[in-house]
Amino acid sequence: MKNKKPSTLPPSVYWPQFTKSSQLSYTYKGSTTFSLSYSKTTDVMTQITEQDDDTKITFAQERNLENQTVWSFNVYSPVPIKKWWNMNNNAQVFNTGFVADLFGERLKASQTVFQINTDNQFTINKTVSAELSAWYMSPLQYGIFKIRNSPFVNIGLKKSFKDNKINIKLNLNDIFNTRRTRGATTYFNMNFNFMNKWGSRVVNFSLSYRFGSNDIKPQRNRFTGLESEANRMKN
Repeated sequence: MKNKKPSTLPPSVYWPQFTKSSQLSYTYKGSTTFSLSYSKTTDVMTQITEQDDDTKITFAQERNLENQTVWSFNVYSPVPIKKWWNMNNNAQVFNTGFVADLFGERLKASQTVFQINTDNQFTINKTVSAELSAWYMSPLQYGIFKIRNSPFVNIGLKKSFKDNKINIKLNLNDIFNTRRTRGATTYFNMNFNFMNKWGSRVVNFSLSYRFGSNDIKPQRNRFTGLESEANRMKN
């Protein structure tokens, strides 16, 4: 029997999504930063599934939904525990909501989510240092899917030579092999669970040489739970 193509979803025509956002932030004593933000995305792109009831086959496609709104409150705080131990903490509470007409029904889905990640740097001696980072996010509603939490922990070790001009780094990501995407949907005629697991437990080794001044600080990369889950869903 040939697989039937989905018929409920419109043809594969994608519209660009547009986001309007605003943010207020305040820094207390030059270290702890509080920020409040709001964004609204029209024609937001997200993954949608459709089930063929005759073949019991589920199709996944990228589709536009009507809009997505995100309210977010974020706190970033560096904490010097000891001379040899520095901690950077980032906590976020955000609410994400989706609205769309989908399969002849009105989708209105939203959920408040808590996310926290901590980065710890340990100075063992003048040339050796270690890192430990951990990330956790509570369950998330993303479109028609309910995504379960997926915490993970990373560790690293660095050795420097020649006045920090040469650096050797060894990192082990997701040491407990817990990073995965697990979720479910009960929307329309669908009722199924899914899990996506990739090779997240990875060992990285790098050797770098720095030219010029050592006073230039590298840019710190951050990501939100919503962006992370969006990328996982697309994968």
